[in-house]
Amino acid sequence: MPDDLLLKLTEAPWYHGQIARVEEIPPSEAALTEVSLHPALQTYLDQKGITLYRHQREVIEAVRAGNDIIITTPAASGKTLAFNLPIFEG
Repeated sequence: MPDDLLLKLTEAPWYHGQIARVEEIPPSEAALTEVSLHPALQTYLDQKGITLYRHQREVIEAVRAGNDIIITTPAASGKTLAFNLPIFEG
């Protein structure tokens, strides 16, 4: 969140006391990984030059295990693909 917007929120009477903590998390390097997928899906990803990230593998494995999943990652980090690959396998 931009600092000026955060300042405006903290100073707004209607928002007073609603922000408990602000923490800036430094960026980290993307961690690429492999996961066992249906051969047709793997072929498609290979043809498109798509390599999965660690968080995508973790989502796929958790969905396969029947777990309920919530994932929060930055925009364009592959959340949709992570949730849809197990559906396409199914």
